[in-house]
Amino acid sequence: MEETKIVEVLEGPLRPDGYLLVPVVGRSGTGKSHLVRWVADRTKGRDNWESRYLAKNRTSIRNVIEIVIEGLDGDAIDAAREALETAPARSESEDVLAERLLDELALITSEESMADADFTDRRTVQMADKLHRELPDILRDPVVRRRLTGEGAVIPRLVGLAMRGRSDEDGLDNDAIRVVEEDLPLAFAEIGEASKGAQKLLSQLVNPDLKSAALDLLNEALPSAVKRVFVSDQVDLIGVFRDVRKELLASGKELVLFIEDLTVLHGVEREFLDAIIESARSPGGDLCGLRVLFAVTEHHFDGLDTVRTRCDDAYWLDTAYGPDGLGQQEAMSFLGRYLNACRQDPAIVEELWANRQSDAWMPNACDACDHQVHCHETFDRSEEGYGLYPYNPVAVNRLVKSLSGERFDPREVVRELVDRFLIVAGTDLRRADFPSDELVGPFNDRSDPIDPLVQAQLKATRPADFERVVNSMRYWSEVPEGVGDATLAAFGLDPLEAPEIPPTQRSRPKKPRGPRHAGDAPEPEDEATLASRLRSPWAKIFADLRGWAGNRQDLGAPATNELKKLVHKSVRQSLDFSAMPINLDEERFNRERDLRIEGSVTVQHRGDPIIVIEQDADTAAALQGLILLDQLPDIDDAEADIYRRQAARYLEEWTDRVTARLDQSPEPAAAQAIAGLLVCAVVAGACEEATDSHDYLAALFGGTSSTPGEQRSPKWQQVATAANTTYHRLRPVVEAHFGEARGTGATRAVRADQILTVIQDFAESWRLESDDSAIDRFMRSVRPAVEAEWEVLERMAQEAVPLVDSSRSWSEQTQRVLELVDAAHRAGRLRDHDTAHGLRALAAEQDENAHRDLLRAAELTGADKPFIERLRAVASILPDTVATTGGFIALAEQAMSGIARDLDERRAGESEDETLEKVVARIPAALSRLDAAIKELEK
Repeated sequence: MEETKIVEVLEGPLRPDGYLLVPVVGRSGTGKSHLVRWVADRTKGRDNWESRYLAKNRTSIRNVIEIVIEGLDGDAIDAAREALETAPARSESEDVLAERLLDELALITSEESMADADFTDRRTVQMADKLHRELPDILRDPVVRRRLTGEGAVIPRLVGLAMRGRSDEDGLDNDAIRVVEEDLPLAFAEIGEASKGAQKLLSQLVNPDLKSAALDLLNEALPSAVKRVFVSDQVDLIGVFRDVRKELLASGKELVLFIEDLTVLHGVEREFLDAIIESARSPGGDLCGLRVLFAVTEHHFDGLDTVRTRCDDAYWLDTAYGPDGLGQQEAMSFLGRYLNACRQDPAIVEELWANRQSDAWMPNACDACDHQVHCHETFDRSEEGYGLYPYNPVAVNRLVKSLSGERFDPREVVRELVDRFLIVAGTDLRRADFPSDELVGPFNDRSDPIDPLVQAQLKATRPADFERVVNSMRYWSEVPEGVGDATLAAFGLDPLEAPEIPPTQRSRPKKPRGPRHAGDAPEPEDEATLASRLRSPWAKIFADLRGWAGNRQDLGAPATNELKKLVHKSVRQSLDFSAMPINLDEERFNRERDLRIEGSVTVQHRGDPIIVIEQDADTAAALQGLILLDQLPDIDDAEADIYRRQAARYLEEWTDRVTARLDQSPEPAAAQAIAGLLVCAVVAGACEEATDSHDYLAALFGGTSSTPGEQRSPKWQQVATAANTTYHRLRPVVEAHFGEARGTGATRAVRADQILTVIQDFAESWRLESDDSAIDRFMRSVRPAVEAEWEVLERMAQEAVPLVDSSRSWSEQTQRVLELVDAAHRAGRLRDHDTAHGLRALAAEQDENAHRDLLRAAELTGADKPFIERLRAVASILPDTVATTGGFIALAEQAMSGIARDLDERRAGESEDETLEKVVARIPAALSRLDAAIKELEK
């Protein structure tokens, strides 16, 4: 519909009751106020119209009334003028007015009657009654008042609007004239500072129903409160309008009101609207005809039942962009007019506007341009003949479409495509950087992206300008290779070469389609695409990666999880065929910890991942290639080959990153595991002969199968058990960090160079502590157990050494003892018959050099040895050998003592007069004779 239609309606016949209401309805930014202004300009100067214009900006409530009554007289008009002069807003500061407004709100909310309320249930009645009683107290609370009157709060905002009206780019919407949820002091800290009574209701306002009822009550009271403070209760708007219309009727005129936005009436809107719908024929006298053209948002208009039902015509400016709304040609015309104005001298434009005689008041700047023909051939023009440069029809359609989510938004189009775009474009052209990412970036989220593979190919072949080429393809061409050479040349870019576009990205013959706009996304191909050959969920993921890279759309959680599993699996497979010995245990290269995909709704590990998959076209193409490699490994397709090459390039890069990380110096946890494993090996006795780090390394993976003897101390028994447990817990950790496991998964080799470094560092101090609590607990138990074992070893060695003949072999010594015991047993001289059996059992456990181990133990324990030597000694077989040897000596000594006692008792029985000294003196002689008897038997 043309704008002139609204002029015709406004100039048409009045309703039978003498007025005509014409609303222009639309959202913010649709041009409602511009249309009201345009109609007012087209109809000014009519002899029988008294036009009054209420601008949206810089029009206070006082101004509204002053504009309506300007130049007119009457009792109500004179009373209104006098009331306006005495209103509080005339003389008081805004801080005082803010306090007054709160006082009035408190007073009015307490006075509101429930008699006329349409309550349908008891609960609603109870809530209303509660709010009428308690809400005024909140408004009077000092803490709440400070919150509501502070800088940027609701009350100063309402005062400013009432005093000065709206202003350009103030960022306020229609909710600015109301109290909304965000205006209430409902934060925990704010509630805590209020008085006890206020705290109770404020805390209860978390209930949505109660909060909504409180806001409704405040906003119902707000117009009356605003009028009392800024206009005065003495102003009777209905009476004022009667006087105005009577006087104009006497002058033979009609009253015509142009209201840019009904929000200028806040505070008096209800009374104002009641006044303008009064019939021209009334008992109080006839009134002049009234015409009102006003702009209003749809939500606001829906709430004006009294006015809405009296409007014969209403005009909605909200329209979609596309086939069912504003079309491409109209968008080109809209933008073309602004582009033409931008090419003119601003001073000349102002002069032409002031002296205009018709709609065709501005010349076409293209007419005087030397480049007009070539420019129009390359970039086209609007139906009025205005050149579209730097746009073309495709670019206009793509960019306007990206700005038109639910509707065509003229304000946004002008702000983005006339203001910001041309400013940035000018800078781009001067820097030979047009069209830059900065220029088109704001449109990327809502426009069809170029396929990631195309971008990857361009980046490989044109690294210097591929971003500009991609942007040109995306916004100035229907298909990637369709951007013309002339367009690219105008942007300072070289022509495209055919091989730069993957085969399936080039245009193919299509079946006839319905009408489409230039710049609309290409329709799906008839033949099967690569994505269509994939099974669920990969087909969707493959397609989603295009939007992820080109529109910065976040990947969903399922897609993120599947891609991370795919990348992890692919890197592991790549590592499996590498030359580096690597254990591919899950903890070594962990999918959740070491892999992060940017641009995902999934909350991921934010530490220091090995692989960060950036959100760009190159990476998207690589991920698509991995999908094809995994899901369609045998497909014979030229495009798939390009995808696979892209995937291979990134897979090699990701594998190198993992290899580099795994090849770094051991992590502290890995070093601590090696130290713990080494101590376990030493405790197990595997390092008795170790002389350097290489020996320790060799012993590290020997296991801890040895079991300590029963004669060992309880402390050592516990340590040995803990060493076995700790060893089996730490060995997989060490193998995971330093080992290679492929095929069956068993560790086949380890990084000895890295392990040796850790062993050397640890062996310098043998510091039995660790940051790992389990390892630390084990290590700290080792030293006291070693000291206890050392004391036992020292005692046994020192006690047994004097009883050993170092010049004779141990077998000879044990054999003589056994023979003596046997002879004594046969002669009835050995009372404990198990002694002989025990001695033979102990002797069988010992080798030829057992007595030398005893002597070595005595030598060791007699010197001040370092802790590690003590540890290796007590962890070796030496304590067990000493214990066995010592046991044999102790048992033999016990047997000899028994034989001696028996002989002694027998001698005592023979002669009670013999002294003990004599008996004892004859014992050696008896033993000598026994020995001689044994020798005789040997012969």
